[in-house]
Amino acid sequence: MNIEYGIFDAKGFTKHPTIGFDKEYIALEDLLNVDHLSITLDDILRDIKLVEDKHSLIQKIGSERSLAEITENQVTIYDLFEDMVDEEDVYPLVILSLEQFKTIVLNWKQKREELIKLIDND
Repeated sequence: MNIEYGIFDAKGFTKHPTIGFDKEYIALEDLLNVDHLSITLDDILRDIKLVEDKHSLIQKIGSERSLAEITENQVTIYDLFEDMVDEEDVYPLVILSLEQFKTIVLNWKQKREELIKLIDND
């Protein structure tokens, strides 16, 4: 899995950090680019901890388009638009181990904070 970190910088828009993945992980990308979402990376990490600490068997968290189901063994990310868009436009299902997902989120949180500092110093 290739991961790219960057800064979205387009005229007329606010700069913000971005994370990108290979095309088959577009649902994960949608979920983790939280700048214009009602969830945060801390919300995702909280849900991971609830499952890890066995306070919950499953936690669900999502964006407007992608929904992550977090369980003890894996994280499955679905496209919520599956029955609403043409089949070729549906995001592929993403399945990761809980540990792999947690590592990606923690690394992105750290890298995102570094990118925000770069943007702020611009």
